[in-house]
Amino acid sequence: MKLLAGCLVMVALTVVSAGAEIEIAYDDGTAERGIVWNEAGNGVAERFSVDPDCMLIAAKFFTVATYFCNPLGICVLDANGPEGAPGDTLCGYFVVPLEPYYQEVTFPEPIALPGPDFYVVYLQTGWGNADSNLFGIDTSSPPDGRSWLYENGVWSLMALEEGGVMIRAIFAPATPTVPHTWGGIKGEYQ
Repeated sequence: MKLLAGCLVMVALTVVSAGAEIEIAYDDGTAERGIVWNEAGNGVAERFSVDPDCMLIAAKFFTVATYFCNPLGICVLDANGPEGAPGDTLCGYFVVPLEPYYQEVTFPEPIALPGPDFYVVYLQTGWGNADSNLFGIDTSSPPDGRSWLYENGVWSLMALEEGGVMIRAIFAPATPTVPHTWGGIKGEYQ
């Protein structure tokens, strides 16, 4: 009888997946009401919590369909303000044309996140109720304390009973991986 010697080989491969984008949403997709201010420069923000190894690549903003056409004013802020409030700028302010309902906006470059929490911000570019779109507010989802208001240069946490702003974040892992086991690989070579 011959003794067979065996060897277990462990193989780990890293495969970059093109479809690794993930969308984070804290709303249910329907706006029960909207918000608008009497002057430009006010706005809303939503706090997101993700793995710090992720890159923010886009966001979605919900505006209620009206005949107004002011553009979206957008920026991304770190959550390093007092008690986790919006703080340092991660992506400077820029403006994109407005489309109603959910509008996806791809950032000029992927944004490296310094920590697990950050804010995506919408700032109203028009003046008052006569020329600005309503920004979507979800009041039917359970309140989560992630929505913030920016009024007259001051950030404040939105009251839970007011609902949540309808902003979504789209991100991708900085190094997306798909783990493979030897059992799965060896079948390809038989």
